[in-house]
Amino acid sequence: MLDPGTAVAALSTAVAAGGGGADGAVSAWSVTSITSDFAAELFQASLFPYLAFLWLLSRKETKTPEGGTFGFAFLLVFVVATIPAGIYAKTEYNEILANVDYLHGIAESFLTLTNLFIVSAFRKAVVGKQPAAGGE
Repeated sequence: MLDPGTAVAALSTAVAAGGGGADGAVSAWSVTSITSDFAAELFQASLFPYLAFLWLLSRKETKTPEGGTFGFAFLLVFVVATIPAGIYAKTEYNEILANVDYLHGIAESFLTLTNLFIVSAFRKAVVGKQPAAGGE
């Protein structure tokens, strides 16, 4: 079972050792074991376009189905859950998140919920606009 005290200590260690280096320390902020990781920087930069997308999606002119914007916004919960899980995987197991099955599964469950919310909202909108059976 995950001990909250251990998790806090691991996060503190990750912040202190954040840069990695030649001494064998692992960069907790990187997706890979490479210290300078372009993918991590690109991931951080992607937040602003996504927030703009959410803003545009929430406008009345887009006619987004009720719950659709919530579904897309829930993706941020997946992101927020994945970051500490990835840091914990790096500091405790010296592995990326994808290689620590139980942490990866928990994090991916938030992505599954996101997909369910989005599909459910758009399905309700499509089914609601179809004519009734029998052509009436």
